[in-house]
Amino acid sequence: MLRFSFSNPDAIPGIVRAWSSVGRKPAQSDEKPTTKSGKMVINNKKQCDLGGVSNMLEDEGYKLVDVCNESREAVNREDYTARYYSVDFIFARMRDGDEQHPQLKEVNEDLLTALECMCEEAYWKVLGVFENPFYRDGLEIPDKTMVSINMVHRIPRYNNEGNPVTARRHDANGSKIGNPVPLEPLHNLKIENGELSVELCTPQMASL
Repeated sequence: MLRFSFSNPDAIPGIVRAWSSVGRKPAQSDEKPTTKSGKMVINNKKQCDLGGVSNMLEDEGYKLVDVCNESREAVNREDYTARYYSVDFIFARMRDGDEQHPQLKEVNEDLLTALECMCEEAYWKVLGVFENPFYRDGLEIPDKTMVSINMVHRIPRYNNEGNPVTARRHDANGSKIGNPVPLEPLHNLKIENGELSVELCTPQMASL
């Protein structure tokens, strides 16, 4: 599951809003509430490039099975009317003979395009990657897990005029150097040969 959380509702693609209003319940709704916790395997990676993630997942045999979005009131905030928004893209490995839900199949490419737009139009902070127990019909499936990749702090790559957002590079000590240049990723998300990683890019990249 790729979960994107942010404060600007305009960042939710229209196709995601449309699908969430008619689609099935989120795939994770089959999970039984439990005190059993998952395991964090990656945490706190800033300004991450997620481009191409849908292709990487499909190359590994995963298919999109659901997309949903929701809004909630922010907690621990003085402004109780503040809200945040989340969008979940849920993938699963398909077994032989498995088919996507007919309604989802009709908009599959549009939803994948929306996912790539969210990834390519901004960098994201990977707050945490968790390996969680997987439940179906209230029972844990011992040999299966659910991996949740949680993104927050969206950093747009382009301004309202369509021009790249710029910033100065940092040296090894964290001091800003040189003139402003287009933002660059500090990390890249990779999924290859069944392994997920968030790799550090070359040091001294331009960041906010």
